[in-house]
Amino acid sequence: MYVFGPVYEAAHGTQTTLPIWSIALLAAALGSIFLWSDFYQRRRARELTKLANTLGLKPWGEKLPLAVSLAGTPIADRSATWNVFEGVRNGIPFVVFDCRIGTGKGSWQRTVIAARTGRDVFATVPSDFSYAVDRSGEWMVFYSPKTLSFFGEGLMPIAELEARISTLG
Repeated sequence: MYVFGPVYEAAHGTQTTLPIWSIALLAAALGSIFLWSDFYQRRRARELTKLANTLGLKPWGEKLPLAVSLAGTPIADRSATWNVFEGVRNGIPFVVFDCRIGTGKGSWQRTVIAARTGRDVFATVPSDFSYAVDRSGEWMVFYSPKTLSFFGEGLMPIAELEARISTLG
């Protein structure tokens, strides 16, 4: 039998599979990403707990106090909340927390400070335009809005969070 043109291996019943080393490399990469993420989240929780102890904040775990209103803000659509702490600074009650807004690949993480006050208490700290302040009932909500980014900006650094809390008012 004569065959004209290219002959493919699949036509002869042979099958091509990935080498075992490439599967092991992929598994190691995925495992490393998972371990790094877990390490980062645990370290952040420890650092926030230390900050909360220093500032005398009350821990709430993964739920917000019922009095906190976020209606009408992008934060109201969060799919997860963690590292929640409540406190009072300069007579202003506030709640600080980390959250994920949305689900899947389109989700984004942010640190939020919500203060129960009738005026913008976040204007006391000079800021670039990477932060937004929204009102929800009697709460002012401070966060970084979603932006187009290939690398997640994510959660507010602990030092910046401490500075923003200390200047509330």
